[in-house]
Amino acid sequence: MRFVRALVFMALIAAGASLMVDNSKVESLMPIESAPAIVTTLHQAVGMLAVVPEDRHPYERSLFGAGWADLDGDCQDTRAEVLARESLAPIAKGCTVFRGKWISYYDNEIWTRSFEVQIDHLVPLAEAWDSGAYRWNAEARLHYANDVGDRRALVPTTTALNYAKLADDPSRFIPAINACRYILSWVAVKLRWNLTVDQREYEAITIVAKSCPNTKIVVRKANQ
Repeated sequence: MRFVRALVFMALIAAGASLMVDNSKVESLMPIESAPAIVTTLHQAVGMLAVVPEDRHPYERSLFGAGWADLDGDCQDTRAEVLARESLAPIAKGCTVFRGKWISYYDNEIWTRSFEVQIDHLVPLAEAWDSGAYRWNAEARLHYANDVGDRRALVPTTTALNYAKLADDPSRFIPAINACRYILSWVAVKLRWNLTVDQREYEAITIVAKSCPNTKIVVRKANQ
């Protein structure tokens, strides 16, 4: 299993107060694919991230819905839709995807049976929660967990590697290969959903981004 687990302790910040759900301040964020896109570069996009202390309490997975949903009612849940979309080989028609060809760009492994593949929330649900999703309503969190509007948000990856990542941000996990693609995608998803970063996360992102080409980045906001 080829991956790096990098700890960045260049700065320590005071912990913020526990983030409790305040229903009077719940934000309703929905994917709006017709919204104007942000067109910038990777280095500029990193500078657009808001640096804010994070607190995971009282996160629970159920706050983002009960697993994969079928939001468009086509019989395929989000996992099946991502598998179908990302397969490099033709797949059989149906509500469930069993076989195809998927490359896990975290380690460049190739898989042909769907049960061998995990669909990773690039920015994990727990990370999204303490980066701002605690303010959202349940519908917005459900759409985040099933975001097929940006291909960077949900990616097929090797099961063992996905378990190794857990809910880590880039201060603790960056894949050993394709790190620039990973960081660009991380920044794009955070900007798409107006999610913040904490200080150590920001420093880890900055370190990697400085070693990457200043690639063009296009982000369509999920809220207006």
